[in-house]
Amino acid sequence: MRAVGFALTLLTGLLCGGCEDVISVKLDEGEPLLVVDAFLNNVRRVQTVRLTQSLPYLTTGEAPAVTGARVSVVDVQTGWEYFFREVEAGTYQRRPQRNDGFAEVGKEYELRIQLGQDQYRARSRVNPVPRIDTLVYDYEEKTPFQKAGYQAYFIAFDLEGQTDYYFIRSYRNGILRSRNIDFQVSVDAAYGEGADGLQFIEPLADFTPGDDPYRLGDSASVELASIDKHTYGFLSQLMDLSTNAGLFATPPANLPTNIESLFPDPQLKPAGWFAVSAVSAAGIRIEAK
Repeated sequence: MRAVGFALTLLTGLLCGGCEDVISVKLDEGEPLLVVDAFLNNVRRVQTVRLTQSLPYLTTGEAPAVTGARVSVVDVQTGWEYFFREVEAGTYQRRPQRNDGFAEVGKEYELRIQLGQDQYRARSRVNPVPRIDTLVYDYEEKTPFQKAGYQAYFIAFDLEGQTDYYFIRSYRNGILRSRNIDFQVSVDAAYGEGADGLQFIEPLADFTPGDDPYRLGDSASVELASIDKHTYGFLSQLMDLSTNAGLFATPPANLPTNIESLFPDPQLKPAGWFAVSAVSAAGIRIEAK
């Protein structure tokens, strides 16, 4: 995420008596923000929180890492604090411990960040997630919308009795598919309320992008993560902004954040998101039938 604000020299050809004028447009650069990337889960693997500083809009290059922070996540119910160690500039990690009780379903967790004299907080509750029953795959011929190859699908049923929100992502040979089109969000088993307790519909259950199908020998895996309504809204808006281009693009808007500063005027105002999820995962190897 980058602060809205940039200095842009706009060269415009004006059809005014055959003349060309150079118009210089200068906009104020927004104040830099503390950008928090803290999507954690109950999978027994290294959990990561990333802290960066925003750049002016349209600026190229890597966002500066925010170093020297004290980062932890607290179990609100028990008060147990899980500490994240800075392993490289701006990257704070925690390795799972034996009998680790991190990210238990039904519990609420609080992210705590101390950066100099400034302190930041955010909370997230871990919601339940349904089990993935099985994975299936089929070879599909080339079409105008996809390449020839194996399309993989998961079979799972939405939890019954309440509105649930999910974040779906997939892996190929253990590597996360990280493009915007590779991620999906869901309400119940579809794209809106009304599918309570039903099987996930095919556009969601198909976790294979059309331009990059699986091949023989590949391992295919998918994760179904529980999220809350606010995280669903954040991810939906993020995905919309990342594909907002072309003739009918809308003006970019600032993303919401659930990170709060404990002080009214911190050196870096917060941005980004904190969420803790329960995850259901399954994997399969693509073999000839």
